[in-house]
Amino acid sequence: MYLTKIIRDNQITFDESLDYGEDLVFNMEYLLKVDGGVLKKNATYNYVYRKNSVSRMMSKKTLQKRVTDIFAIKRTIQMLPPDFTVEKNFLYKRIIVEGARYFRLMVTYQFDRAFVDDYKAILNTSYKKIKANLNLKEKIIFLMNMRAPKLVFYLKNKI
Repeated sequence: MYLTKIIRDNQITFDESLDYGEDLVFNMEYLLKVDGGVLKKNATYNYVYRKNSVSRMMSKKTLQKRVTDIFAIKRTIQMLPPDFTVEKNFLYKRIIVEGARYFRLMVTYQFDRAFVDDYKAILNTSYKKIKANLNLKEKIIFLMNMRAPKLVFYLKNKI
C-alpha cells in the first residue's frame, strides 16, 4: 500500500515512455521517499511461465517494448544511494543477462544502428561493473550474445 500524500508531494508518477519496468522505477522513487515500511515475505501473486505462451514470444514489436526494461533498471541503479552495492550488483546482472539476449535479437531484427550502439554501450558498461561477480557460464553467454549475435540466434533456433 502507498500513501497518496507521499506520491503527490513528491510528484511520483509512472513513466509512460517505459512499456516494461515502469513499476520498478515508480516503486524505487517511492521507497527512497519513505522512512520505513513493512515487507510481506509471502507472494501476493504468482507468475506462470509456459514455454510456448504468447507472452514469451519475442517478435520485433514485442522486443521494442521489452528493451525499455533495461532503461528502467539503469534509471533505478542511478537512483540508488552509493552504499547500495549489493542491490546495484543484482540490477547490473539483470541488465547483462536480459540485455544480452535482447541485443542478440535487436541485431537479428535489424534495429536502428544508432539505437543498438547506445544500447550496447549500456550493456558493456554494466558488464565491466559486474564482471568479477559472474560465473564462467554467465560470462560466456554474455560475450557470445554480444560478439556473435547472429550465430547464437542461429544455434538457438536450429538445435
